[in-house]
Amino acid sequence: MSSYNDLLLFNIPTSDEPYDVVELNPYVILNILDHHLRRDTTLDRVIGALLGRKNEREVQVKYCFPVPHKDEQEIAVDMDFYRNMLKLHNEVHPLDVIVGWYSTGLRESSVLLHNFFMKEIGASPVHIVVDPTIKERMDIHCYYGAPIELGNFIQNMHIFKPLKYNYTANIQEKVLLETLFQGRDNTPVPVKNLSSIAHLIQELLDMINNVQDYVQSVISGDREGSYTIGSIIEEVLSLLPTDESEFNKIFSSGMQDLLMVTYLSNLSKKHLKMAEKLRETMQGETTSVNVTHN
Repeated sequence: MSSYNDLLLFNIPTSDEPYDVVELNPYVILNILDHHLRRDTTLDRVIGALLGRKNEREVQVKYCFPVPHKDEQEIAVDMDFYRNMLKLHNEVHPLDVIVGWYSTGLRESSVLLHNFFMKEIGASPVHIVVDPTIKERMDIHCYYGAPIELGNFIQNMHIFKPLKYNYTANIQEKVLLETLFQGRDNTPVPVKNLSSIAHLIQELLDMINNVQDYVQSVISGDREGSYTIGSIIEEVLSLLPTDESEFNKIFSSGMQDLLMVTYLSNLSKKHLKMAEKLRETMQGETTSVNVTHN
Protein backbone atom coordinates (compact mmCIF):
# COMPACT_ATOMS: atom_id res chain seq x y z
CA MET A 1 0.00 0.00 0.00
CA SER A 2 1.37 3.40 -0.94
CA SER A 3 2.40 6.06 1.55
CA TYR A 4 -0.65 8.12 0.60
CA ASN A 5 -2.99 5.26 1.47
CA ASP A 6 -1.10 4.74 4.73
CA LEU A 7 -2.06 8.32 5.53
CA LEU A 8 -5.54 7.89 4.11
CA LEU A 9 -6.36 4.91 6.33
CA PHE A 10 -6.43 5.22 10.09
CA ASN A 11 -7.40 1.79 11.40
CA ILE A 12 -8.12 2.65 15.01
CA PRO A 13 -11.86 2.63 15.84
CA THR A 14 -12.96 5.64 17.81
CA SER A 15 -16.07 6.73 19.63
CA ASP A 16 -17.09 9.10 16.82
CA GLU A 17 -18.22 6.28 14.51
CA PRO A 18 -21.46 7.36 12.79
CA TYR A 19 -22.95 3.83 12.87
CA ASP A 20 -22.70 0.90 15.27
CA VAL A 21 -22.89 -1.77 12.58
CA VAL A 22 -23.34 -2.18 8.82
CA GLU A 23 -25.55 -5.09 7.69
CA LEU A 24 -24.23 -6.21 4.30
CA ASN A 25 -26.08 -8.42 1.84
CA PRO A 26 -23.58 -10.87 0.25
CA TYR A 27 -25.14 -10.34 -3.17
CA VAL A 28 -23.73 -6.80 -3.07
CA ILE A 29 -20.19 -8.23 -3.00
CA LEU A 30 -20.96 -10.51 -5.95
CA ASN A 31 -22.35 -7.57 -7.93
CA ILE A 32 -19.22 -5.54 -7.21
CA LEU A 33 -16.99 -8.38 -8.42
CA ASP A 34 -19.17 -8.78 -11.53
CA HIS A 35 -18.89 -5.04 -12.22
CA HIS A 36 -15.08 -5.25 -11.95
CA LEU A 37 -15.01 -8.29 -14.26
CA ARG A 38 -17.02 -6.49 -16.97
CA ARG A 39 -15.18 -3.17 -16.65
CA ASP A 40 -13.38 -1.33 -19.41
CA THR A 41 -9.85 -2.75 -19.51
CA THR A 42 -8.45 0.77 -19.37
CA LEU A 43 -9.83 1.19 -15.84
CA ASP A 44 -7.94 -0.21 -12.87
CA ARG A 45 -10.93 0.12 -10.54
CA VAL A 46 -14.70 0.59 -10.58
CA ILE A 47 -17.07 2.50 -8.34
CA GLY A 48 -20.78 2.39 -7.67
CA ALA A 49 -23.59 3.39 -5.32
CA LEU A 50 -24.84 1.40 -2.33
CA LEU A 51 -28.56 1.33 -1.56
CA GLY A 52 -30.58 0.17 1.41
CA ARG A 53 -32.06 1.47 4.66
CA LYS A 54 -30.54 3.26 7.60
CA ASN A 55 -31.42 4.73 10.94
CA GLU A 56 -29.41 6.71 13.43
CA ARG A 57 -26.98 3.90 14.35
CA GLU A 58 -27.42 1.12 11.78
CA VAL A 59 -27.10 0.78 8.01
CA GLN A 60 -28.50 -2.02 5.85
CA VAL A 61 -26.72 -2.35 2.49
CA LYS A 62 -29.09 -4.38 0.32
CA TYR A 63 -28.38 -3.40 -3.29
CA CYS A 64 -25.86 -1.58 -5.46
CA PHE A 65 -25.44 -0.33 -9.01
CA PRO A 66 -22.37 0.78 -11.00
CA VAL A 67 -21.56 4.42 -11.63
CA PRO A 68 -19.44 5.18 -14.73
CA HIS A 69 -16.64 7.62 -13.98
CA LYS A 70 -13.33 8.95 -15.23
CA ASP A 71 -10.37 9.02 -12.88
CA GLU A 72 -7.79 11.20 -14.57
CA GLN A 73 -6.60 14.68 -13.67
CA GLU A 74 -10.16 15.48 -12.64
CA ILE A 75 -12.84 13.10 -11.40
CA ALA A 76 -15.94 12.95 -13.62
CA VAL A 77 -19.11 11.06 -12.64
CA ASP A 78 -21.79 10.23 -15.21
CA MET A 79 -24.70 11.96 -13.50
CA ASP A 80 -27.32 11.02 -16.11
CA PHE A 81 -26.59 7.32 -15.59
CA TYR A 82 -26.52 7.76 -11.81
CA ARG A 83 -29.89 9.58 -11.69
CA ASN A 84 -31.59 7.14 -14.06
CA MET A 85 -30.40 4.07 -12.17
CA LEU A 86 -31.55 5.54 -8.86
CA LYS A 87 -34.94 6.41 -10.35
CA LEU A 88 -35.41 2.90 -11.78
CA HIS A 89 -34.42 1.29 -8.50
CA ASN A 90 -36.83 3.44 -6.50
CA GLU A 91 -39.68 2.44 -8.78
CA VAL A 92 -39.23 -1.13 -7.52
CA HIS A 93 -37.97 -0.35 -4.00
CA PRO A 94 -39.33 3.09 -3.11
CA LEU A 95 -38.10 2.99 0.49
CA ASP A 96 -34.43 2.41 -0.40
CA VAL A 97 -32.00 5.31 -0.30
CA ILE A 98 -28.35 5.84 -1.17
CA VAL A 99 -26.35 4.84 1.92
CA GLY A 100 -22.83 5.02 0.50
CA TRP A 101 -20.58 3.86 -2.31
CA TYR A 102 -18.19 1.07 -3.22
CA SER A 103 -14.90 0.76 -5.05
CA THR A 104 -12.33 -1.90 -5.89
CA GLY A 105 -9.39 0.10 -4.61
CA LEU A 106 -8.41 3.22 -2.68
CA ARG A 107 -6.90 6.13 -4.59
CA GLU A 108 -6.17 9.77 -3.86
CA SER A 109 -9.46 10.58 -5.59
CA SER A 110 -11.37 8.42 -3.10
CA VAL A 111 -11.65 11.40 -0.77
CA LEU A 112 -13.24 13.53 -3.50
CA LEU A 113 -15.69 10.78 -4.42
CA HIS A 114 -16.54 10.32 -0.75
CA ASN A 115 -17.34 14.03 -0.50
CA PHE A 116 -19.54 13.73 -3.59
CA PHE A 117 -21.66 10.95 -2.05
CA MET A 118 -21.76 12.79 1.25
CA LYS A 119 -23.36 15.76 -0.50
CA GLU A 120 -25.77 13.41 -2.29
CA ILE A 121 -27.16 11.77 0.85
CA GLY A 122 -26.64 14.63 3.29
CA ALA A 123 -25.04 12.32 5.88
CA SER A 124 -21.95 10.20 6.43
CA PRO A 125 -21.78 7.58 3.63
CA VAL A 126 -20.55 4.02 4.04
CA HIS A 127 -17.62 3.04 1.83
CA ILE A 128 -17.14 -0.65 0.91
CA VAL A 129 -13.74 -1.55 -0.58
CA VAL A 130 -13.40 -4.97 -2.25
CA ASP A 131 -10.11 -6.41 -3.46
CA PRO A 132 -11.05 -8.17 -6.74
CA THR A 133 -7.72 -9.99 -7.11
CA ILE A 134 -8.49 -12.51 -4.33
CA LYS A 135 -4.83 -13.52 -4.05
CA GLU A 136 -5.20 -15.47 -0.81
CA ARG A 137 -8.71 -14.65 0.38
CA MET A 138 -11.44 -12.17 -0.43
CA ASP A 139 -10.40 -8.88 1.18
CA ILE A 140 -13.37 -6.67 2.10
CA HIS A 141 -13.30 -3.52 4.21
CA CYS A 142 -15.97 -1.11 5.38
CA TYR A 143 -15.06 2.52 6.13
CA TYR A 144 -16.51 5.87 7.04
CA GLY A 145 -14.95 9.27 6.45
CA ALA A 146 -13.70 11.16 9.50
CA PRO A 147 -13.14 14.86 8.72
CA ILE A 148 -9.74 16.45 9.21
CA GLU A 149 -9.66 20.02 10.44
CA LEU A 150 -6.43 21.89 9.73
CA GLY A 151 -7.65 25.43 10.05
CA ASN A 152 -8.88 26.81 6.75
CA PHE A 153 -6.27 24.99 4.68
CA ILE A 154 -8.17 21.70 4.15
CA GLN A 155 -11.87 21.71 4.86
CA ASN A 156 -13.15 18.72 2.87
CA MET A 157 -10.38 16.22 3.62
CA HIS A 158 -11.30 12.90 5.22
CA ILE A 159 -9.47 9.97 6.74
CA PHE A 160 -11.08 6.58 6.19
CA LYS A 161 -11.68 4.72 9.45
CA PRO A 162 -13.02 1.16 9.78
CA LEU A 163 -16.64 0.32 10.54
CA LYS A 164 -17.97 -2.93 11.97
CA TYR A 165 -19.96 -4.94 9.46
CA ASN A 166 -21.53 -8.38 9.18
CA TYR A 167 -23.51 -10.32 6.63
CA THR A 168 -27.25 -10.88 6.57
CA ALA A 169 -27.55 -14.21 4.76
CA ASN A 170 -29.82 -17.23 4.72
CA ILE A 171 -28.49 -20.79 4.75
CA GLN A 172 -27.95 -20.93 0.96
CA GLU A 173 -26.10 -17.62 0.94
CA LYS A 174 -23.94 -18.72 3.90
CA VAL A 175 -22.82 -21.80 1.98
CA LEU A 176 -21.85 -19.56 -0.94
CA LEU A 177 -19.93 -17.19 1.35
CA GLU A 178 -18.04 -20.03 2.99
CA THR A 179 -16.95 -21.23 -0.45
CA LEU A 180 -15.83 -17.75 -1.52
CA PHE A 181 -13.90 -17.09 1.68
CA GLN A 182 -11.99 -20.38 1.53
CA GLY A 183 -9.33 -18.78 -0.66
CA ARG A 184 -7.14 -20.36 -3.30
CA ASP A 185 -4.89 -22.40 -1.01
CA ASN A 186 -7.47 -25.15 -0.53
CA THR A 187 -7.57 -28.17 -2.82
CA PRO A 188 -9.97 -27.38 -5.66
CA VAL A 189 -13.15 -29.43 -5.72
CA PRO A 190 -14.41 -30.43 -9.18
CA VAL A 191 -17.80 -28.99 -9.98
CA LYS A 192 -20.38 -31.66 -10.80
CA ASN A 193 -24.04 -31.53 -11.64
CA LEU A 194 -26.19 -30.68 -8.65
CA SER A 195 -23.08 -30.43 -6.46
CA SER A 196 -24.38 -27.30 -4.71
CA ILE A 197 -27.75 -28.94 -4.00
CA ALA A 198 -25.98 -32.03 -2.66
CA HIS A 199 -23.90 -29.84 -0.36
CA LEU A 200 -27.03 -28.12 0.97
CA ILE A 201 -28.76 -31.46 1.53
CA GLN A 202 -25.73 -32.75 3.45
CA GLU A 203 -25.76 -29.67 5.67
CA LEU A 204 -29.48 -30.18 6.26
CA LEU A 205 -28.87 -33.82 7.24
CA ASP A 206 -26.14 -32.74 9.67
CA MET A 207 -28.56 -30.28 11.28
CA ILE A 208 -31.24 -32.97 11.55
CA ASN A 209 -28.74 -35.33 13.19
CA ASN A 210 -27.81 -32.63 15.72
CA VAL A 211 -31.47 -32.07 16.55
CA GLN A 212 -32.04 -35.83 16.84
CA ASP A 213 -29.07 -36.22 19.20
CA TYR A 214 -30.42 -33.38 21.33
CA VAL A 215 -33.91 -34.94 21.53
CA GLN A 216 -32.50 -38.37 22.40
CA SER A 217 -30.32 -36.92 25.15
CA VAL A 218 -33.34 -35.12 26.66
CA ILE A 219 -35.48 -38.27 26.51
CA SER A 220 -32.75 -40.36 28.15
CA GLY A 221 -32.32 -37.75 30.90
CA ASP A 222 -28.70 -36.95 30.04
CA ARG A 223 -29.52 -33.26 29.68
CA GLU A 224 -32.26 -30.89 30.70
CA GLY A 225 -34.78 -30.00 28.02
CA SER A 226 -35.58 -26.45 26.94
CA TYR A 227 -39.14 -25.27 26.37
CA THR A 228 -37.91 -22.73 23.80
CA ILE A 229 -36.01 -25.30 21.74
CA GLY A 230 -38.92 -27.72 21.98
CA SER A 231 -41.32 -25.08 20.65
CA ILE A 232 -39.02 -24.36 17.72
CA ILE A 233 -38.75 -28.07 16.85
CA GLU A 234 -42.52 -28.44 17.05
CA GLU A 235 -43.04 -25.41 14.82
CA VAL A 236 -40.60 -26.76 12.21
CA LEU A 237 -42.21 -30.21 12.21
CA SER A 238 -45.64 -28.70 11.72
CA LEU A 239 -44.43 -27.13 8.47
CA LEU A 240 -43.32 -30.43 6.95
CA PRO A 241 -45.69 -32.21 4.54
CA THR A 242 -46.98 -35.53 5.81
CA ASP A 243 -48.32 -36.81 2.50
CA GLU A 244 -46.01 -37.96 -0.32
CA SER A 245 -48.15 -36.35 -3.03
CA GLU A 246 -48.04 -33.04 -1.17
CA PHE A 247 -44.24 -33.29 -0.91
CA ASN A 248 -43.92 -33.98 -4.66
CA LYS A 249 -46.13 -30.98 -5.38
CA ILE A 250 -43.99 -28.68 -3.24
CA PHE A 251 -40.77 -30.03 -4.79
CA SER A 252 -42.07 -29.55 -8.35
CA SER A 253 -43.21 -26.02 -7.58
CA GLY A 254 -39.83 -25.15 -6.06
CA MET A 255 -37.98 -26.58 -9.07
CA GLN A 256 -40.10 -24.49 -11.43
CA ASP A 257 -39.29 -21.37 -9.42
CA LEU A 258 -35.58 -22.23 -9.55
CA LEU A 259 -35.67 -22.69 -13.33
CA MET A 260 -37.54 -19.41 -13.76
CA VAL A 261 -35.01 -17.51 -11.62
CA THR A 262 -32.15 -19.05 -13.63
CA TYR A 263 -33.83 -18.07 -16.90
CA LEU A 264 -34.45 -14.48 -15.74
CA SER A 265 -30.87 -14.19 -14.49
CA ASN A 266 -29.44 -15.27 -17.86
CA LEU A 267 -31.86 -12.95 -19.65
CA SER A 268 -30.76 -10.00 -17.48
CA LYS A 269 -27.11 -10.71 -18.28
CA LYS A 270 -27.89 -10.68 -22.02
CA HIS A 271 -29.71 -7.35 -21.68
CA LEU A 272 -26.81 -5.84 -19.74
CA LYS A 273 -24.34 -6.89 -22.42
CA MET A 274 -26.57 -5.45 -25.14
CA ALA A 275 -26.93 -2.19 -23.22
CA GLU A 276 -23.15 -1.92 -22.84
CA LYS A 277 -22.62 -2.48 -26.57
CA LEU A 278 -25.23 0.14 -27.41
CA ARG A 279 -23.73 2.65 -25.00
CA GLU A 280 -20.27 2.10 -26.49
CA THR A 281 -21.53 2.67 -30.05
CA MET A 282 -23.63 5.71 -29.25
CA GLN A 283 -22.08 8.95 -30.36
CA GLY A 284 -22.43 12.25 -28.58
CA GLU A 285 -21.20 13.88 -25.49
CA THR A 286 -21.84 12.27 -22.12
CA THR A 287 -23.24 14.61 -19.53
CA SER A 288 -20.97 14.48 -16.50
CA VAL A 289 -20.19 16.41 -13.38
CA ASN A 290 -16.66 17.19 -12.30
CA VAL A 291 -15.94 16.28 -8.70
CA THR A 292 -13.14 18.70 -8.00
CA HIS A 293 -11.54 19.75 -4.74
CA ASN A 294 -11.67 23.42 -3.94
